[in-house]
Amino acid sequence: MCGGIEIINHGTILVDPDGFVFDVTQGFDPDDPSEQHVLPGATVTLMVDEPDLGGWVQWPAHLYENQINPQETGADGYFAFYTPPGHYYLQISGKDGFQPWRSPVITVVDKLVHVNVPLTPVSNLVMQMVNLTVSGPARPMVFLEPGDTLAWLAETTPDISSQSRQAYTENPVLHPLIALDPLTNILGWDGGMLIPGQVYTRRFDQIGLYSYNNGLGFTGQVLVGMIPLYLPIVKK
Repeated sequence: MCGGIEIINHGTILVDPDGFVFDVTQGFDPDDPSEQHVLPGATVTLMVDEPDLGGWVQWPAHLYENQINPQETGADGYFAFYTPPGHYYLQISGKDGFQPWRSPVITVVDKLVHVNVPLTPVSNLVMQMVNLTVSGPARPMVFLEPGDTLAWLAETTPDISSQSRQAYTENPVLHPLIALDPLTNILGWDGGMLIPGQVYTRRFDQIGLYSYNNGLGFTGQVLVGMIPLYLPIVKK
């Protein structure tokens, strides 16, 4: 039994990933997910790494107890796949008013894997843009007013080759993620894995200092509604 469903598979143990899709600006309670701003109508596609087939392909869910892939979340915002061990990622799209999201690589072995998906609303009021590169954000600090929107453009190098662009498209490395946990704090956000040329936007309504990571250990800061103070240097 897995999640109340009887799974019969001769010789292969099927394990999650499963989870809930929710509005990151509204919060999420994993203990009571059906009541905390989950998002119905999102399309969840599970991709699997199959080197013999050339890399990432859509997981053939119909071969495993006639499962469905992709799935559309219902009123409870829930999705679930029961898979054999392997490497996977989730692609979420198709929810009106929200940006798409791609998960990091999920390794399924023999334990349950829960992935709750924080979708960010679309904001067309882009005030400023930051190029997000493998060596860090091109602008390490950005100053905004409350209500402004910041956009991150995923660029790997200034002069990326076609081969590198293809590699980073198949296996993206840039992942704008705030230090605040988006599962527990409505000021948190998670841009997902970004392919070259992809843009992620976030509107900032509350005054504060927000620190984030590009996914490779390099950090940036967003200063909202706070004027920096520069002290004069006095030489004796």
